[in-house]
Amino acid sequence: MRSQRPSRHVSSSLDAVLAHFGRPSLDAHAVIEGQWPTIVGARLAKWCWPSDLVSGRLVISTTDPAVAEELNLLGRELAGTLNQLVGDDVVATVRVRVTSESRSPGVPTEQAPKGTDGR
Repeated sequence: MRSQRPSRHVSSSLDAVLAHFGRPSLDAHAVIEGQWPTIVGARLAKWCWPSDLVSGRLVISTTDPAVAEELNLLGRELAGTLNQLVGDDVVATVRVRVTSESRSPGVPTEQAPKGTDGR
């Protein structure tokens, strides 16, 4: 016998689970990943990536300390841009961490360029 509960889409169920753990919706994650070069600028996007987003705190990872410093200066602006794109107050704070691990082969191995952010 089939259950009489109304059917839910899998994405709705996943969004509910994510919200329970302080994480934004799947749509918000997709926007952040898909629009990352627009959010931080094409030059910085080569050197950093969003690594975590929990309870309004976005963690951005980079392999270069100079890029981390620049991202720290842009923190409030980045949060505002993200919230405009996602349509909610998903990001309250931005934390930047320097790591020795690169996100993917797309992260350059040469030294990060210095100067303006190129946005």
